Amino acid sequence: MPSFLDCSSRRTLPTKAMLFLFSILVALALNPAFAESSRRFDPSRPEDAIKLQQKLWCSLDDGTPALLWSQGSVYGRVPGEIDRKLFDFQIWNARACKNFNDPKRGPGYRSVSREVMLYIDPATGQLLRTWRNPWTGETVDVIHTQNDPVNSGAPSYAYDEQGRPTRFDATFIGGRVIYANESPLFYDNPLGGSFQEFVGGRYHAMEMLNIYVYESDLLDPKIKTLTRWSRSWKRVSTFLPWMRMGDRPGMLLFTAVGQRVESIKELPQPIRGALETEFAKYQTPPPLDDARPNETSWTYFRRVLSASRASGSAAPSPATQPQTAPQTVAPPSTAASSPAASSTLSSRTPGGSGLAADLPPPFETELRSDCVYGALDTPLTSWWKGRVYSRRAGEKDRALFDLQRVRVSRCVAFMDPARGRGYRTLARDLTLYIDPTTGQPLSKWLNPWNKTEVDVVHSALDPVIGTTRWERDERGSAPAAAATRFMLTDKLLTGSDATASFTTNPLGGRFQEYIGGQLQILDYATSELPLAMARRDLKDGGTRSSTSSPKTRDTVLSWGQALPWLPWMKMGSQDGRLIIHAAGMQLDRFEQLPAVIKSAIESRY
Repeated sequence: MPSFLDCSSRRTLPTKAMLFLFSILVALALNPAFAESSRRFDPSRPEDAIKLQQKLWCSLDDGTPALLWSQGSVYGRVPGEIDRKLFDFQIWNARACKNFNDPKRGPGYRSVSREVMLYIDPATGQLLRTWRNPWTGETVDVIHTQNDPVNSGAPSYAYDEQGRPTRFDATFIGGRVIYANESPLFYDNPLGGSFQEFVGGRYHAMEMLNIYVYESDLLDPKIKTLTRWSRSWKRVSTFLPWMRMGDRPGMLLFTAVGQRVESIKELPQPIRGALETEFAKYQTPPPLDDARPNETSWTYFRRVLSASRASGSAAPSPATQPQTAPQTVAPPSTAASSPAASSTLSSRTPGGSGLAADLPPPFETELRSDCVYGALDTPLTSWWKGRVYSRRAGEKDRALFDLQRVRVSRCVAFMDPARGRGYRTLARDLTLYIDPTTGQPLSKWLNPWNKTEVDVVHSALDPVIGTTRWERDERGSAPAAAATRFMLTDKLLTGSDATASFTTNPLGGRFQEYIGGQLQILDYATSELPLAMARRDLKDGGTRSSTSSPKTRDTVLSWGQALPWLPWMKMGSQDGRLIIHAAGMQLDRFEQLPAVIKSAIESRY
């Protein structure tokens, strides 16, 4: 009996059958739809780059909604005092896209959306209806932001009208994709008159966004809508008009993290209840052919103010705000009695079903994020890439230079009979200021205001000793959770609370309390780390290894600061400050660092 492996005994297909099968394979290979579905998107190809942009913002399918929820905090900054937290907020955005195709410009899309930003009392978790201004002592009516619509203009295509290709500018590292964007805004205030260029009062803001997705999801053409999608969002702006701050100096800083959800049923209170009642129309995006002019927080306030004055009221109030939907409007007392805002959001399984889960205690989350579990003395490398902007009164924020930052840290564990487990980080921290044109570290920098060339002094901090964190406070109670801690499928998002400092400038003299010159800094950071990493049991201060340890850190980071001029810039007492916006991730090995900062460390630091 012939062997199965004996080639001479195999029966072969007739020649005509082989030719028939070959012709089918050739036809499939030449079919554009088959070819498109059988390969990954190429970010360097303009026809694919526009698709990647579309996937980040909405969906590749016409009309499929991308629903985004975010939660954060608002800080107020006025000269001469420490930044203070004013209130919390939650954002809801419902967005959809329509596909286009142009014979010359290739594939394209246009997005439509509407959004609300609801301001929340940090103490009660309820919607704010009135707010006491800590600077003026006045109690004012809170006007929640309702932007309907927020649409893109004309469709975006693979090539612009001049034939220039679309580029997909994002960072691919460690299997993740980090998309960073800053939008400096400086335009005539909708509440102002026709002489703003003479008297000031322009709207001055900057929005800073980091989006985090997985490379395998983004580049797969078969995945039309991304579900593993999270973001950090920051905004620096003038005071909100309903705060009635007039022309007092100062600004607001918003910081938040967020994720996509499948429906409002996944949302915590109070935003879920608000979307079910007075803001019901915001559950869904506008029609794909929506051609209305865009709304902003300022144009919406102008409509509220106009309606209030038309009714004879001296100032806008919740009762006189334009209604957003024909549904019954819940009175203020309804919101006041609704459940408190939750720091937990339901986790979604890959199949999309809801799975309620408890979040780990804050101490354990922080330890997992800051240290290498099972070997606290093992170095942990964190890396950020970002941009430094100037902010000066009366001019648009401008990009000054880029930066890359690396922090190599380890942890030391403690035990205390009363406070339980504790740890502290020891780190070295390097920030290189980068020429955005060459991508190399700056040695000289031309000051755009006084046209003076100065020597650049990169920030090399050694050591950086962290504050000791304990499992319990002095009274034996567990510390409160961060303002934002919620789950994204297999991830834990944490952050949005900022750290404010107001200290004596070490470069100053003995009388700074009389002449000013304090260091006024607001530092804000958020992270997204694997839930498996955050959930593992901790014993002996995290010194034992665990079989459930993930193979990689897979933790993405966002970092930013509002701070005075860097001393080497030689700005002296000139008005203004810096805004830093950066994104990055924790790396498993030092060798994973980008070449620019890796070579600088190896040669100079």
